[in-house]
Amino acid sequence: MTYPVSYNIDYYTGDTYQFFLRPKIYNYTTEQYDDVDLTQYNSLFVIATERGNPSAIVYSSSPQISASTYLLCAIPPSAGMYLTGASYVYDVEIKNKTDVYDVLTIVTGTISTLRDIS
Repeated sequence: MTYPVSYNIDYYTGDTYQFFLRPKIYNYTTEQYDDVDLTQYNSLFVIATERGNPSAIVYSSSPQISASTYLLCAIPPSAGMYLTGASYVYDVEIKNKTDVYDVLTIVTGTISTLRDIS
């Protein structure tokens, strides 16, 4: 699997938006993709107005690890109040807790915000 994977989101302001990620890594011994043990990693979900500018970040969180192989990423309604523009960029990154060279951006994309009717 080649990372980062691209995934674009349509977000309705004020709603909760959730998605699960299940990172895999190629095992050359078995010649198959294995789940990444996420208990060995820290994770970060960041939304920004532009790439490469730390001051452009409007929201960040640590995705919840579920069953040691899934990440639950969420945009809660409380974060939606910071998304006042029409378009954003985001990524989700994992960093090994003990190996500083083991850093991987697993998904990236755009977030288009839409105002809720109700």
